[in-house]
Amino acid sequence: MRIERPTRALALFGVLLACTAVAQDRAGRSNAVVAGELFVEPPTLINLGFEWWIEGDDNRNAAVAVSFRERGGSEWRPGLPLLRLHGERIYSESRVDVVAPNMFAGSLLDLTPDTEYEARFVLTDPDGVRGEAERTVVVRTRPEPQRYRDGRTFHVYPHGYEGRKIEPAFEGLMCAYNHWCAGTDWATSGRPRVRPGDTIVVHAGVYQYNRYEYTNDAAVNRTTPLDGTYYLTADGTEEQPIAIVAAGDGEVVFDGNGNYALFDVRAADYTYFEGITFRNAEVAILAGTQFLAGSKGLTVKRSRFERVGAGVFTNWSGSSNFYIADNVFLGRNDPNHLIGWAGDMWIQFRGVDGQIFPPVMSSYVAVKLYGPGHVVAHNYIAHFHDGINVETYGNPDGSVASGPGIEDGPKYPPREYWDRRPVAIDFYNNHITNSHDNPIETDGSMHNIRVMRNLFINHASHAFCNQPALGGPVYWIRNIAYHLPGGSTRLRTARRACSSTTIRSFPRRSRPARRTRTGATT
Repeated sequence: MRIERPTRALALFGVLLACTAVAQDRAGRSNAVVAGELFVEPPTLINLGFEWWIEGDDNRNAAVAVSFRERGGSEWRPGLPLLRLHGERIYSESRVDVVAPNMFAGSLLDLTPDTEYEARFVLTDPDGVRGEAERTVVVRTRPEPQRYRDGRTFHVYPHGYEGRKIEPAFEGLMCAYNHWCAGTDWATSGRPRVRPGDTIVVHAGVYQYNRYEYTNDAAVNRTTPLDGTYYLTADGTEEQPIAIVAAGDGEVVFDGNGNYALFDVRAADYTYFEGITFRNAEVAILAGTQFLAGSKGLTVKRSRFERVGAGVFTNWSGSSNFYIADNVFLGRNDPNHLIGWAGDMWIQFRGVDGQIFPPVMSSYVAVKLYGPGHVVAHNYIAHFHDGINVETYGNPDGSVASGPGIEDGPKYPPREYWDRRPVAIDFYNNHITNSHDNPIETDGSMHNIRVMRNLFINHASHAFCNQPALGGPVYWIRNIAYHLPGGSTRLRTARRACSSTTIRSFPRRSRPARRTRTGATT
């Protein structure tokens, strides 16, 4: 049968219409948003982090509105909208290669500790929403960690103490912590005496040993031979930590006598320190080592760190829920001069007033962390290379970077690795001064990093630094920074800066001082 030309044209037009309709339908489906999992990150004391995973929305015009209230309340309060992520690549040679998934992320800020909240999320898209567009979850903020008051109590006194002792009493911390202690090969033979909920009360004195003397003399060494480290290996729980606290009868000083790690808690979850002075060691509290081991739930409160290379250190991805608050960290870097570690700005000061360039890094960092749920708040930090850092870890566990000889793999951690991501981390109300580099670095962090109400004075480089963050958001809110010769901000990815003030000046030998004020919202 022959088809006349007009009929053939009509048939072709019909096919084109059908193809156009299919293409439009496919485009509509890819532009419409499909609601997926709403994931609640580990709560902190005053902030809550959320992730809403989605599909579709190829044209990126979906949005999530947030509101919240205390559970049982009547009035909903607005929160900041969630940040849209999809396909952003964070790449740096063979060190890191992360691609942000199709998701939203964001935080509720400045809440009340130990309080239940209802958080409501409404997903909208002009192209349509498939699935449940409104979600409400109930989440409780964490309480401030406290020692358990109904557990057993052991008392520790300095060697040679002749006053009245409260029983059970021991001379030397490890003699109370373990069933045996020594300064010989037998130092490691004692197993923990302590159990969840126990408290070791340490009385006033300086606890310092000679790790180089192999001895049975308790007054010479009751840590370990050669390294002189207090190895803590018993687990507490969130409700019943194992506590080491000052008695309140005078200063309690643990002096490492120049050793590497004063306390090693990598095998001890939920250890609690309060009122202790840590002194004269490279690392005061070693809490984790990348790819090897580390602890969870470490608390350090109202303590003092003096002449240390690092205060609290973990770069183990499994570390979580640390609480480091109300402490003083004093490093060993020159307290009388501000000098950076790199750049023409600083090399001109070589030899001026006896300064060395590049400066000796006698102290590295006050607090370094990795993993989720950490809080570092209300601390005074001075004379370190950096103040508070998220570990520049490389690709998060479960994902791989790209480069010569590196096999291809996931560019974002699969679900089974989410508990090892650096998310839900809070740095607030800290006073940090005199760094060779940055007061706070969030480099290498992922989602919901909250940096709020900190005071940064005299820093060689940028006060506001995330280069890069692996997705975000990173919140920089109401921070104040003064005298930043190397620059005020280095926010290369995933930032949200709200009302942060910087007053920047330059070394006199390089250029006249200049002041700037910023208060931008990004």
